[in-house]
Amino acid sequence: MNILQAHLRQSVITLLEKGISHREIARRLEVNRKTVGLIAKELSKRAKVATDAEAVADSKIPHPGHRVFHGR
Repeated sequence: MNILQAHLRQSVITLLEKGISHREIARRLEVNRKTVGLIAKELSKRAKVATDAEAVADSKIPHPGHRVFHGR
């Protein structure tokens, strides 16, 4: 299994964030287009998890473990 070097991985991420196509990134960095796609997929998953976590934090729905005091 090939492991992409950290600096190349970061370059892929930077170019993805700039909106460069997978094909162009692969050409520029001389990596496999499927590798670029896998990194893009990982970023997408991370972004979704972060968005979901923010939505929960921003919601007014209490966490299931929190008790709600109704007064009396």
